[in-house]
Amino acid sequence: MTKQSLSFLGLLRKGGNLVIGKAVDGIIPKASLIILADDAGEAEKKAILDKASYYHKTVIGDVDKATLGHALGYPSLSCVALMQAKAAKKILDDESRKKGATL
Repeated sequence: MTKQSLSFLGLLRKGGNLVIGKAVDGIIPKASLIILADDAGEAEKKAILDKASYYHKTVIGDVDKATLGHALGYPSLSCVALMQAKAAKKILDDESRKKGATL
């Protein structure tokens, strides 16, 4: 994930528009975007990905638990959910620009 996207997550957290950690599993139907760390546990990955697939939610990665946690003031985090559609679009746009620049 880009530094800009990670910083934006911090703002979303302060605004109360981010669900963090184990609470994500219960909020997936209402989430706009889910960010799942690449090094999350296999059982957690499977649970989140299966539920996200069932509810047709977008899941992105390209971040490790330590980096995601550090951006939000925790030692490590494996999963967060964005609740605002506009915020999710901004993150997805930032990430697609990053991928386009590296091709």
